[in-house]
Amino acid sequence: MPVSNKMNSMKSATVKATQKMGGIVEFMPPVKIRDYLSLKKSREISFKNITLTLRGRDSIYLANRHFGLGQDDIALLPGYLCDTVPAAFAPCCNVEYYDIKKDFSIDPAVIENRLTDKRIRVLYVIHYFGFLHKNLVELSKIARKHNVLLFEDHAHSALSHFSYEYADAMIFSFRKVLPVPDGGGLWLKDVVADLNIDRTVLLSDVISMMILAKRKICYTSKRLRNLVGKIIQKDIDALNEGRIQICPRPISHMSRGIIRRADLDSIFRVRREQFSQWQNLLKNTPFQSVFLVLPSNVCPQGFPIWVGNPDKLVSKAEEFDIFLKIHWRSMPDEVRESSPVSWRMSRKIVTLPIYPGLQLDEMERIVNLLVTYGRSTADCGN
Repeated sequence: MPVSNKMNSMKSATVKATQKMGGIVEFMPPVKIRDYLSLKKSREISFKNITLTLRGRDSIYLANRHFGLGQDDIALLPGYLCDTVPAAFAPCCNVEYYDIKKDFSIDPAVIENRLTDKRIRVLYVIHYFGFLHKNLVELSKIARKHNVLLFEDHAHSALSHFSYEYADAMIFSFRKVLPVPDGGGLWLKDVVADLNIDRTVLLSDVISMMILAKRKICYTSKRLRNLVGKIIQKDIDALNEGRIQICPRPISHMSRGIIRRADLDSIFRVRREQFSQWQNLLKNTPFQSVFLVLPSNVCPQGFPIWVGNPDKLVSKAEEFDIFLKIHWRSMPDEVRESSPVSWRMSRKIVTLPIYPGLQLDEMERIVNLLVTYGRSTADCGN
């Protein structure tokens, strides 16, 4: 179906995977508010020995506190990341950055060289878009050699088939891959029970309700999206500057219940099928996938493509009420100097949505829009 004249049919079949708020863009599969209002209480979880928190940043903070990180310590983070990650470390320790390669791999030699600094206590590894690092075993050995803690970030890869053998801590953000308004998680090596955090779930339920309301509001007006985005960014900046502290809270009742009831095998299968559908739909277009092969152990969080001018394409898509994700627009300024490859990549990638419930006709409309308005912005990652 052609995309000209801002088709009403496209507007009526909006892809509800994302909401754009100023400098912040979030993926979010649909959540049924009536499920929330029922507040179905559940103490069961699908992820064994994982402490369920309100946000991923809560989990990072809890890990830092568990291992006793202090202001004389350094956490070594990848340059390609969301600025909420360093914000979660800021109250506990200092951060430095290492660059990644264009194929999203990590050079073990770079890490080996950086870990000669005895102040580094944590090596932080992010598994991007659900794809697991192939050289994780080698990175783990290097970390052990230098007596450095290995934190794995599974915000994108919670449903991929990963191993518990290498990390000292694993961080999750379930709202990136499951239809929940909130929900982070923390796994710690040799810890088999929930950590001792505030058990007052009522406040988490209120915050979760506010998140749902925020998403509804942001969808109605670009002006409101920009306003909410500025508020969120102000909060992140305050964390980075140490003006506010993180108070870890438990996951809301609704999100805990959804995680417990989720058919993870079905979600794994559907997400992989949609990844293949995107590959087929884009086959005869100038747009190239960041990941050309989908390994059998990977559950993709999204479908990233190379784009020369992401802002132009995303702005055009917004005119049709289609909200595409840029990973990541808002990055720490230090990344520009310390991690030039990561910085360039953040300016060349747009992520197409993947989630159960996304229909083929919606995907076709997005591809038509890409071809019609984004052909000149296509890029091969050079």
